[in-house]
Amino acid sequence: MAFPANINPQFLWNAENFSFQNLKMLRDASAFGPAVVYAKITPDATGLNPLASGPTRGLIADVAGTFTGHDAFGNPVVTMPLQPGYNPISVLGITSLATTTQVWGVW
Repeated sequence: MAFPANINPQFLWNAENFSFQNLKMLRDASAFGPAVVYAKITPDATGLNPLASGPTRGLIADVAGTFTGHDAFGNPVVTMPLQPGYNPISVLGITSLATTTQVWGVW
């Protein structure tokens, strides 16, 4: 079984559900307002399971490092850099972390 790919992923940010194709119609309050859901992400070493909450709005890292995983569309991402603090990166899964040990998803 491969990681699921999707050309039009569904996002759930600030309790507003929208697809990639209607991203431009997202209300400013959701696009630029505060995130409402934060959850620590445990890497899935199998690389088969998407995040239950869907693609992230961003990631918060404890220290600088890299991650391997999948973007919002399900495409592989290898050694993507993370800076300490907030990273506006939309991912659907994290397989492994390097240097950084704690990553939280923001929705």
